[in-house]
Amino acid sequence: MQGVRFLVNARLATLRADFLVGSRPQGYLVPPDYASKSVREQLGLLPAKHRRYLLVDNGRFDDLARLRNEAQEQARDVAARLKALQVSTGESPTRKALSVEARRVVDQFAAQIEGAAHASTGIGLAAQLEFKPHGVVGEEDILAALWYSLGLEPSFLLRGYARLVALNRRVATRTLQRRADGELGAVDDLPVVAAVDYRSAFDAGALYAQKRITHLCLPFGALMADDRCAHAYVGPKGLVDMDSSVPVRVLRATLVARGLMDGWRSVHRTPPAHVHLLGLGQPLILALVASVFERVPLLTCDATSPFKDAAQGTLYTSVPVFRRLDVGAVAAKLLAQPAGQWDCPCAHCAGQLHRQDWAAAHGLFASMSPAQRQPAKLKLGRQDPLGRLLPMLTVNPDPEALAARIGHNHATLQTCIDALHRAKQREGGLARITRKWVAAYPVGTQANAFQRALDAALALL
Repeated sequence: MQGVRFLVNARLATLRADFLVGSRPQGYLVPPDYASKSVREQLGLLPAKHRRYLLVDNGRFDDLARLRNEAQEQARDVAARLKALQVSTGESPTRKALSVEARRVVDQFAAQIEGAAHASTGIGLAAQLEFKPHGVVGEEDILAALWYSLGLEPSFLLRGYARLVALNRRVATRTLQRRADGELGAVDDLPVVAAVDYRSAFDAGALYAQKRITHLCLPFGALMADDRCAHAYVGPKGLVDMDSSVPVRVLRATLVARGLMDGWRSVHRTPPAHVHLLGLGQPLILALVASVFERVPLLTCDATSPFKDAAQGTLYTSVPVFRRLDVGAVAAKLLAQPAGQWDCPCAHCAGQLHRQDWAAAHGLFASMSPAQRQPAKLKLGRQDPLGRLLPMLTVNPDPEALAARIGHNHATLQTCIDALHRAKQREGGLARITRKWVAAYPVGTQANAFQRALDAALALL
């Protein structure tokens, strides 16, 4: 399999016949710890067109989440100290920017986290191979992602970049040993690269190219969860100042992808054979990253965000461009239009039409005061009058509506993937479609910073 593919997280909800028809999955990522007997049975019954690539995870994600949660309080304390010193951590500040006391604090915290991270073991290869996969998420050291998610940047840690190089070297060595042992056979082994900014990604790309490890995972979960903003970034040309503050995650995701490929090309002209983007499902950021990896034959990705967003009241749309919409904003906008209603043509939404009473909802909305009609003020609970009329747009959906929303979000994401896959078949096609999507992004008060970040990231392609 080649091109751009999304691997759906294997759960009972995503292995049902209606999901397969409505969302058209072409492959799955399997988290072994959550693969119940029923999930395993359904995976075995999947038609070939939905099982074009099966990738089994290594079980480290839960360790990362647990350790991050345990250290959150201390991380907030460290962040407060750095903020008091006017250190903008999202801009990759140098160690010199920190006072002696701040260096001591961050180094002590980093050492504490390092000890906890090294205790993470995940699951064994034998357990992964039981699924008869095409590939496995291989060797990984979660330290870099853990540091990053807790606000620690290699740019200001003691020997930060050297430590990440050593970490990646250990992962590469273990990967080569697994290959020599011959346990995997024809199964692809994709070790997880430790990279959180341009420089660390460049170093990693050069290292893996030297080791001739051509199948890789690049983790984006910590990057996508980053809520920081910054006025500058460090990229291929050094420090770049921007006119205004923009979300870090947009630039950092693009910089990590660019750094990996720049480092790789500094050693080999032939690109990696397969790069899997762990935890990346935001369409426009995915398009930016995919553009960087245009010459990689197989680019796959996965994300749990379609599940989480569906449960938390967020629906995906592709009109006029790929975005995430709050159900309150959707309801308020549609009900303010004379005949407005959620008219998504996907099979999941179509299957819920009979449960929505838009006529009665319009009447109820018209009886409300202007203040009550505001998106943030709309009462859309399952037991609220409006929520009972529009179960697809409730903030706490019932099981049927939740399944439909999960399916809808996956179907919309698959539409994005299909477009990227087609664009990849043409030279420069990914960059062209990405620029087209960014140009079509609606300009609004809240969207401006995100759009400026997208524009800045485009310059890195």
